[in-house]
Amino acid sequence: MSVLEISPLLSVPGVRLDGELDLATVPLFTEALLELAAEREIYLDLATLTFLDSSGLHAILDVARSDDGDRSVILVNPTAAVRRSLEIAGVAEHPRVEIRHAEAVKAVA
Repeated sequence: MSVLEISPLLSVPGVRLDGELDLATVPLFTEALLELAAEREIYLDLATLTFLDSSGLHAILDVARSDDGDRSVILVNPTAAVRRSLEIAGVAEHPRVEIRHAEAVKAVA
């Protein structure tokens, strides 16, 4: 059974994803992002995301494609397994997606 915990970030608009983003957990991810609908930049802290399947990739790209092309999605500190999925899918080539390796982004505990 897939488990995904989502925590809001404190320093920037976005969420920390902990666990697996897959077909079973995408609805939870999508619901969590409704609160960020007005934001122009959304940060996704992936430092503790252990698995990302095609459904999760699609959900992330849907966020980047929404809002008439004015939104950017910043993927912060993806784990090695998640980074590999992002590379295979060519996510970094999307004009509104950026992958950053930065200091930890603070989330609500």
